[in-house]
Amino acid sequence: MQPLGDALVHLRLLGLMAKTVDVDLAEAFAEGKITPEEWAKMVNRCRACGCVERCERWLACHEHSADAPEGCNNANRLRSLRKPETSAVD
Repeated sequence: MQPLGDALVHLRLLGLMAKTVDVDLAEAFAEGKITPEEWAKMVNRCRACGCVERCERWLACHEHSADAPEGCNNANRLRSLRKPETSAVD
């Protein structure tokens, strides 16, 4: 098992990934769609990923995307938080 990555780096990556796939984590939190504990779990799932450089490259190439990249530990949860009327494009 690899050590967890830096929490602040992964908090930033999670926020950028959410923005890229049209998810507003702060709004989801305010609306009760995610709890503080779940937000922390999302950050920790990101911290457990060893692909920081790949993620940063992907984010640099995608201003908007319909989905997180293959292998993203939070892709399913981000997908579930996206508003139905949101239609991001690659």
